[in-house]
Amino acid sequence: MKKIPVRYLAWFLWAVFMGLAGVIILVEDFLVPSLRQQMIADQVALITAFTAMATVGAIVASRRPGNTVAWLLLFTPFSAVTAEVASIYAGYAIHVRPGALPGAVIVALLVDALWLSLFGQLVFVTLLFPRGTLPSPRWRWVAWGLVGAFAAVILPSFFLPEVDISNTSPPVRNPLAIAGAKPILDTLQAIGIVTILILWGVAAVSLVLRFVRSRADERQQMKWFAYTATIFAVCMIAVIIADVTGHALPESWSGVLFATFLLLLPLGMGVAILRYRLYDIDLIINRTLVYAPLSAILAGLYIAMVGVLKGLLANFSGGGSDAAVALTTIMVVALLTPLKNYLQAMVDRHIKEAHSPMTELDKLARETRPIVQVLDVEQYTRRFLELAASGLGACGAAVYLHRDGTVQLAHACGDADFAPVLTLPLLYNGTEVGVVRFGPPRNGRVYTVAEEKLLVGPTEVFAHIVTLRSKLP
Repeated sequence: MKKIPVRYLAWFLWAVFMGLAGVIILVEDFLVPSLRQQMIADQVALITAFTAMATVGAIVASRRPGNTVAWLLLFTPFSAVTAEVASIYAGYAIHVRPGALPGAVIVALLVDALWLSLFGQLVFVTLLFPRGTLPSPRWRWVAWGLVGAFAAVILPSFFLPEVDISNTSPPVRNPLAIAGAKPILDTLQAIGIVTILILWGVAAVSLVLRFVRSRADERQQMKWFAYTATIFAVCMIAVIIADVTGHALPESWSGVLFATFLLLLPLGMGVAILRYRLYDIDLIINRTLVYAPLSAILAGLYIAMVGVLKGLLANFSGGGSDAAVALTTIMVVALLTPLKNYLQAMVDRHIKEAHSPMTELDKLARETRPIVQVLDVEQYTRRFLELAASGLGACGAAVYLHRDGTVQLAHACGDADFAPVLTLPLLYNGTEVGVVRFGPPRNGRVYTVAEEKLLVGPTEVFAHIVTLRSKLP
């Protein structure tokens, strides 16, 4: 039986996710009248964020199937929509039309397990990013500890006396409950939660250690993750501070903002793992450090100067609102370029990454590797001969090189006993270092003069490589 490529599995899961997301929108926004009056901005924003995460996960998993982080990015939103569909199913079967659907309580028990597994997948992303493996075998205890901790939180929930369907509906009795075991189960879950938080902190430390020890491409990958995570964290902290100080955004806008910045995390991870425009992160960080404070400073100056000029002009003319705005705009535009240049110089002076000898060594190795591959005469000879024979349609070809005063066979391809009909010398500065012989074309035709001329350049380069390699010790 033919084996199905792994990439098809990734896109199959993505298609299932999209179908479940469509079911959620259809049911909650059209079929359940009690939910029509709720704001759907949060829901649409979160589904959009999860869709981006699932799409990035599917793309990366189809191209890097061995990277565990890619599959976690795909399974996380898949778990979220599955949990939401299960919640809708249980709520409908228990509260809207009791008994209409089978197994409602069991499905309700699965909801919490799915949400907790989603959280667990995000924790493991922290531990495994970017290569999809642990930093070293010594970190296995963290992975197994997380598995045990999540098991300690998830499994007891199946045996508690009551099941919560939603925050707005009363709990229902659990048919799987173990009588008298609630205190023990609660304690076990509490221990599991504390352990998860501690081990998540350890996973975050592993991420920091990866960044400190990383070099070259991996350092850039870690920068992408750190950049998107920092923006997400700063924006969430700003929302929390605004809420605490009494300047909270409307609830719908908070959800949209949260989901928007949640988009950045999978996108940054996808760029990092696929290494697409990987080194652009340095420019992005540089521009962020320049234009973010520039925008804040200019906005603050604009607001302050408009207020001051309105007051001054009002004292002299009794109006002046439009004049204050016009004057402020002119002054802010005039300050834009010098202020930007000052911030750019400051960022370049203090933030610009210093040259690292190890980074330069990695760069040198990447630049030298193609040269080394060319100087591998055996590999180059095999590749040269296979391409030349394929291009001419020859039934066979062979390369003979001058070694120790004799002509020796270096490599041959195609038919072993072909009779050569085309022989080209390998010349370097007028000295013959070998010959290339081709058998007759497989279709019975004759080689043309144009084909022979096309081989002149490649044979000269080949002869040059052979000569250079012969001079090396």
